[in-house]
Amino acid sequence: MLNETTDRYTVDFDKMGESAMSLTRELCMLQAQGDYNAAQAFVDKWGNVPPEVERIVGKLSAIPSDIAPDYHSNFSTAAQ
Repeated sequence: MLNETTDRYTVDFDKMGESAMSLTRELCMLQAQGDYNAAQAFVDKWGNVPPEVERIVGKLSAIPSDIAPDYHSNFSTAAQ
């Protein structure tokens, strides 16, 4: 959850396990069913970085790093 006063996220560890299982279940079902429209709807809903995350991640640009994370991946459900 985002604390708008501090611009920091907190994790509800009591919900983390169920949330991870729920996401895994949904992704596995999308893959197993091969439903392109359902997969596209999932990507449309969850495949974008919210503006508040963009803003907060932008504050991290001055932190030295030896890796180059890509927070702007272009996810696609197009058949390859």
